Amino acid sequence: MTVGTSSLHNLELGLGLEWLDTNGLGGFASSTLIGCNTRRYHGLLVAAPRGPGARIVLLSKLEDRLEIGAQRHELSTNLYGDTLHPHGYRYLQGFCNEPWPTWSFRVGEWQLTRELALIHGRNVAVVRYTLNAGPHPVWLVARPLLAGRDYHHLSRASSDVPACMSVSEQFMDVTIHGPTTRCLMRFPQAEAIPDGLWYYNFRYTLEQERGLDYLEDLYSPGEIRWLIAPGQSVWLVVSDGTEIDDPERALSAEADHRAGVVATLPEADSVGRRLVRAADQFVARRPLGDRSLTTIVAGYPWFTDWGRDTLIALPGLLISTGRLDEAAEVLELHANSLNGGLVPNRFLDDGQGASYNAVDATLWLFAAARLYAYAGGTQFAVDKLYPALSESISALSAGTHFDIHEDEDGLLWAGNASTQLTWMDAQVHGKPVTPRWGKPVEVEALWFSALRTMEYLAGKAGDDEAAHRFGAKARRARAAFEQTFWCPERGYLADCVNTDGVDEALRPNQVLALSLPYKLVSDDVAEAMLAAVESQLLTPYGLRTLAPGSPGYCPVYAGGPEQRDRAYHQGTVWPWLLGPYVSARLSLLGRSDEARRWARNLLAPLIQHLDEACVDQISEIFDAEPPQKPRGCFAQAWSVAEVLRLWLDYNLEEIG
Repeated sequence: MTVGTSSLHNLELGLGLEWLDTNGLGGFASSTLIGCNTRRYHGLLVAAPRGPGARIVLLSKLEDRLEIGAQRHELSTNLYGDTLHPHGYRYLQGFCNEPWPTWSFRVGEWQLTRELALIHGRNVAVVRYTLNAGPHPVWLVARPLLAGRDYHHLSRASSDVPACMSVSEQFMDVTIHGPTTRCLMRFPQAEAIPDGLWYYNFRYTLEQERGLDYLEDLYSPGEIRWLIAPGQSVWLVVSDGTEIDDPERALSAEADHRAGVVATLPEADSVGRRLVRAADQFVARRPLGDRSLTTIVAGYPWFTDWGRDTLIALPGLLISTGRLDEAAEVLELHANSLNGGLVPNRFLDDGQGASYNAVDATLWLFAAARLYAYAGGTQFAVDKLYPALSESISALSAGTHFDIHEDEDGLLWAGNASTQLTWMDAQVHGKPVTPRWGKPVEVEALWFSALRTMEYLAGKAGDDEAAHRFGAKARRARAAFEQTFWCPERGYLADCVNTDGVDEALRPNQVLALSLPYKLVSDDVAEAMLAAVESQLLTPYGLRTLAPGSPGYCPVYAGGPEQRDRAYHQGTVWPWLLGPYVSARLSLLGRSDEARRWARNLLAPLIQHLDEACVDQISEIFDAEPPQKPRGCFAQAWSVAEVLRLWLDYNLEEIG
């Protein structure tokens, strides 16, 4: 995406648009287009020294300026309390984020470009300044502002910071607190002027809106000065201690890597290429013993890799894009991480251990394994996954953590009134906002699909007895499903059934009964369900999580943590749900040009959204009612994954 002067000089718009760059480890860089940090998560190097968890904000931002004669022209923009200072955004001429974030400035006759690229597989940021035009050399000055903190928290000025600092002719080496907060800066062709200053009271307006702490102090070890001539480039390399010998070569290799990500798509498919680039930003590595395996970050800026999100996103991000080797690693990672037959709900932020409080995350592993087998990975699924999946299905049937067990009717029971084990998992004061214990509808659809997957894999493994057993269990579950959830008078499936009765709230979870690898209901039932979903849940940006007018319905996701948690699954729109909805509808309509054109038109608002919020990304959620503002994470894996899956699998580009 390219943004011009008129947008960048509009302060409200410039503060509302964000950018993202990632490093394939779970680390990232992000800010607003005009460089004014509005979140605690913004930073030019948010390092991930142990994978996606335990991220550290090292370099928060750069205060840069041009000195032309006696005049100082500040290029940065900040909010200090209620004061905007300086007003560097007025010098901006353009922003482009391909192949990496790039800003163009004009100061009188001088034109300057600033580029920032994270280096894949390393906690390294390379900043390149180029003086593109001007009548004579000028001084370029950059002041790094360091945070040295966990990315969920804020820093305040302290007399004992830094813990260690060394400044030489071309290096600044600063440790704010402990070893994980080391920030190494190298700047060839420059001089350093150390001074050790604190900058106070940066105000992060989006944190203030979210009801969280929003004021931060940042530490600067000093200034870096280059005398830069027209046509010349200079570099600043920032890292967690990792050294880059040749920044120009590192940038060239990084450009080749990024070009390779989209190489399989024609240049004419601009939407597909944008989505594939967006998808790649979620692919990362997670250490596992003495190895590291591919994982998927659920969302930026605050999520790490969550089991459910990873496995839902995997088909779109890795299978549809042909990255089957990485898909296999994701499946292996989760199969090797089972505990009591359960896939981790999430890996802990400290990189040690995981939490397993989810029932559907495990069942999504079976769905992802079946889709991987469809794509040509049957042998891997049989050799590497089938043994672990067999143990998992046995544990689920017999009973495992959180009172998850196969009930006497053949359906799966999960939890009790105090647990939240599905994706609608928000709690307030320890109580579920959306109680869904017992038999949630999508859990039963996933359970049936898992049993059919095991029937298929057992057959491929030559285990005929097991294949027969799984097939019988699947048929039993299917018979119980329709009796338990379907009511012709209601015209849609119940959302959850437990000992308290039947929850008849109209929610989108039922569409998974139509879109998983193994379909669970008849076409007549599917038509009725989709009609109900389309009349009350479908919006331009996804499906509402609750029908308007229902008890507890929340039209807007805003306010402090409690208010937002109460709205999270009580009406709030989720884009990822368009994926199963469109797949379900196309299973009835077929793959005609007319049907695919309908699908492309339905996705148009989300394609347009690539130019909004975080450029070239799709947000986590939207408000339930117009104007449906984007909310939550500004970049969400399964949002991108499901749009990309539909785009590629149904070849939507060709019917534009």
